[in-house]
Amino acid sequence: MNFKIFNGNKIKNKNFIKFNSIQNVFWNFVAGVWLALLIILSTPWYIATLGLELYGVLSIWLVFQALMSFFDFGLGATIIREFAGAKSDKDGDFHKQNLLKTTEIFYWSIAVILFFFLIIFSIFFSNYWFTFDISKEINIVYIMLLMSCTLFFQFPNVLYFNGLIGLQNHRLMNMLQISANTLRYGMGSLILFFHNDLVWFFSVQIIIAILQTFITRYFLWKGINYTGIYKPVFNLDLLRISARFSGGMALTSIAAVLISNIDRIVISKVLPVSELGKYAIAFTATGLLQLGIQPFYRAFFPRYSELHSLGDDGKLKNEYFFSNKIIAVIIISLGVVCLFFAEDIFLSWMNISDSTIIKTFRFLILGILCSGLGWLPAAMQQAQGWTSLHVKMIFGSVLIGLPLMIFAIHFFGIIGGTVVWLIHGVSDITLGLWLMHRRILKGELTRWYRTVVLPPILISLPIAYISFLSKPDNLGRFENLIWIIVTGIILILTSFYYTLKKQ
Repeated sequence: MNFKIFNGNKIKNKNFIKFNSIQNVFWNFVAGVWLALLIILSTPWYIATLGLELYGVLSIWLVFQALMSFFDFGLGATIIREFAGAKSDKDGDFHKQNLLKTTEIFYWSIAVILFFFLIIFSIFFSNYWFTFDISKEINIVYIMLLMSCTLFFQFPNVLYFNGLIGLQNHRLMNMLQISANTLRYGMGSLILFFHNDLVWFFSVQIIIAILQTFITRYFLWKGINYTGIYKPVFNLDLLRISARFSGGMALTSIAAVLISNIDRIVISKVLPVSELGKYAIAFTATGLLQLGIQPFYRAFFPRYSELHSLGDDGKLKNEYFFSNKIIAVIIISLGVVCLFFAEDIFLSWMNISDSTIIKTFRFLILGILCSGLGWLPAAMQQAQGWTSLHVKMIFGSVLIGLPLMIFAIHFFGIIGGTVVWLIHGVSDITLGLWLMHRRILKGELTRWYRTVVLPPILISLPIAYISFLSKPDNLGRFENLIWIIVTGIILILTSFYYTLKKQ
């Protein structure tokens, strides 16, 4: 009798874990879809008002945002792991408050240093880095200075953002993200209607960055029960305790930033800015697939960390395979739709039929799809304090892919920029997974391929192919878009049904 009651509670607890994790993914996915919608609506307007060259400069802002992650030093991931594993009592709150105080001072100090370096770059180097085809005068120095101010206020927000993830308060975190992104893209589009100038654009972005950072900071301190009675102290020993993990995550962050941006950095130097603009269009179009990946990492990395800290290997293994199946359904279904309907996507979205952009988009989708499947295995490694494998895999892809990419760009133009993504993605889900399963989850590699990857591929490919062949040729832009969306929904629902049926 007692055994049955215990077993029933175990089942209920297992279902609660899955519900809570799915709820976190849901909120991350809602924020991701909303951001994708904002990007879809704003990008054609940005290109129409700014032109390809200024849009290429605007894309550098996104690259710089990613490059700022170099200087996170793994502290964001440390905050997530420490907050997720801390006890929910007074001692746990004091630990989180002291840790946040320490990392907060660290972050703002780094932000100040980076700000001065960005100013130096803006004044002395920006005119020598970019190559413009048009004779129109572009005040690149002022643009870069304002961009530097925006990045200064955006950088500390990464800390507060990760703190809310560590608390697993994904609902609040994503509501703040949705509000900030709505202002960022909405006000950005509105200001370009009145002033076709990036100087005005970034002036507005500075105000939005200030609001987002300090509002998120307020809610994070409130979330760790800070009342003002206990005064948090700056304590470097808290960082030294997790220095090894932080160092590994810092290297992971540097490697991830390199592989995510090395293509655009090289293209911005080797080719005219107009070509960077084309590549930026193709890369932006992959955003929906990338936004389908981020919610899962944000939701499950702290969850894996929590279960590992509790020593519950059974629940951790169940959670791992369940989450991997769900992410595979989402991104494989979206990836297959993008591959089959690439031309229709660009015609419906921006009325573009440039074959170079479309080919670049397809290669990017393949690379990002494969690398996306490796995100949760990487999170599993990181949750157990094992950061070296993922770092080595990424750096290996960069070292092998960079010379090949430069060679490919020389002969094939912007299409060659996708080489590093392809090498990274394929190596991650082959060699990377094999090496991972030699150390953790031994004997489960075949199960991963058989239950995680194979089912959505077998379901998605024939349905997408039939839809592609069945699509009438005389559909307008809106009807084309509806056809693509309906196809994607059918693929996801069908794959979900099969996955949940087997779960």
